[in-house]
Amino acid sequence: MKPDDLQFLIKDIKNHMVVHNGTKSKTPMKFGPFPKNLKYFQHKVQNKFYNNYLSVVEEANHQKLLSNRFLNWFLNQHREFFLTADIGNHDNFLKLPRILHSPGFDVGDVALLASLNAGGVPGADLFSQFQGTGTVGAGWNEQAYADQLDNGTITDLYDQIHIDVRVTGSANIRLAVYDGNTRDPVNLYEETGSIAATADYSAKSVTEFALTSVINHVAFQTDNGTFEPENTGSSTSASLDSQTFGAFPDPYTNTNTVFTAKMKVTHS
Repeated sequence: MKPDDLQFLIKDIKNHMVVHNGTKSKTPMKFGPFPKNLKYFQHKVQNKFYNNYLSVVEEANHQKLLSNRFLNWFLNQHREFFLTADIGNHDNFLKLPRILHSPGFDVGDVALLASLNAGGVPGADLFSQFQGTGTVGAGWNEQAYADQLDNGTITDLYDQIHIDVRVTGSANIRLAVYDGNTRDPVNLYEETGSIAATADYSAKSVTEFALTSVINHVAFQTDNGTFEPENTGSSTSASLDSQTFGAFPDPYTNTNTVFTAKMKVTHS
């Protein structure tokens, strides 16, 4: 298998694998009567997928064409729902540790998850770690601030970012969402352009995106030192990137323990 073959694997997984998103699932089937026993039907569909495509996924993993993010998603799908299925219960690949190797390419998993977005559902509101009220004053300009969100569900959809503003200060702001790890934001999902700061916890729209990570971060920056979000003290889950007001860095390039702000991401 070569990197160019990943597009065909993506198509096969999208069209032939049962995919679960939180409390919902998507099962490939021809138009017709509903199955009498949905779980049994799902097992039949999944066993057929194993017969036809699992060896291809294993080969792609052997060639190190899949990243840890994809492998975690793929293995968790099957561990949670299908290890009792006829083939899944006996296949050693599905029993591998979650982290298998350092990725050779991450094109496959990013494209795969993007192709599954149509099966995603609007996610529950995700809040930054600080959700109280308070202030440490002004002076928030010339920096990009980020804070970890509540854990999300991979493939859930979002299209709004909120920041609770105490003092607008005639400022412009930019908002963004990143994937990441327990401490740091990493890759940019979406960001707003420069928009006028408005009081309270109003929503700012971004292009709809799907989560590719359980751990994610929300970020903001401002062009005016008099701007004040609701905030208090510092947070070990917050991070900082010094930069002139403008497009957010991708990937996020610097991290320090800093002040945090009251923010969230939602779906309209």
